[in-house]
Amino acid sequence: MTQLLTKTQLAHVLAGIAGTEHKTALRYLDGEAVRQTVRERLDLARRQWDDMVATYQASQAARAQPGGPEHAAR
Repeated sequence: MTQLLTKTQLAHVLAGIAGTEHKTALRYLDGEAVRQTVRERLDLARRQWDDMVATYQASQAARAQPGGPEHAAR
């Protein structure tokens, strides 16, 4: 999967999902030490973000195929 966001943008997204500061998320992405509870929240946020991206990409791929969902509505 290609990277859609810069590291700073991803840090802001993960911080929003995990409810932390973006600087903490940036340290997490750099592999630096963060508190265990924060790391767990950021791990979960990363999984949620990856799931959202995968779902979006799958829906876009389905829409691009002939006979996809937008063709059925016509």
